[in-house]
Amino acid sequence: MNKYLAEIVGTMVPVLIGCSVAVSLNCSSDCTDVANVSTVIGTAMVFSLSVVAMVYTIGGISGCHISL
Repeated sequence: MNKYLAEIVGTMVPVLIGCSVAVSLNCSSDCTDVANVSTVIGTAMVFSLSVVAMVYTIGGISGCHISL
């Protein structure tokens, strides 16, 4: 049961944190504007750091097969 809960949390955290940062930074898919490039990079960094945090947090419990 711990494996399943770890996988749920491991998928939930990056999705919630990454999507909320993308919304709060007003990120769009138009990368031609210089100001928008920094929001895209910031959003990508938050997604990657949240995945790394989940790997270290739940990696020993479930093997960390995060489904993003």
